Amino acid sequence: MQFETRYKVTESLQSKAVAQLFFSVYLKRKWIGVVLLCLAALLSVLAGAAIGFALTGFLAALGFVLTWMWVRSYQKLQQQGRAYIEALNGSELSVTLADSGVLIASAAGSQRVAWQQLGGIAESKDFIILLIDRNPLICLPKNILNAEVIEWLRQLDFGSN
Repeated sequence: MQFETRYKVTESLQSKAVAQLFFSVYLKRKWIGVVLLCLAALLSVLAGAAIGFALTGFLAALGFVLTWMWVRSYQKLQQQGRAYIEALNGSELSVTLADSGVLIASAAGSQRVAWQQLGGIAESKDFIILLIDRNPLICLPKNILNAEVIEWLRQLDFGSN
């Protein structure tokens, strides 16, 4: 199979891709744990001396640290997304998906990656995300891909990565 598409990476598209990558792929349902942790801290404050203030402080601190780490990770991912747009310098992105791998090209340069080098794909509501380890290579908007290509990407074997 071979599929080629061209599209412009805009700031709004990149911001949407980063948000979906972070919340749908990286964070997934871990946010539920933080909400439960904060709820447990609140309940322990209400219970007061019966549970002990050390436990209250520990739960509150743990909830704060986890939330702070996730906020910083999201901000860093957003910065990387903005840097990617700047590197493209307003040029259109050309993506070719073939049996041998993926070719990403723009006026700034090109990159060819074999499927065996990828760690897999992740899928969010609006994007197919090609990953090297857990890092995104590219977020492909689903609206530029046809159903056959999306299914083909889902079926790819990424080896032992």
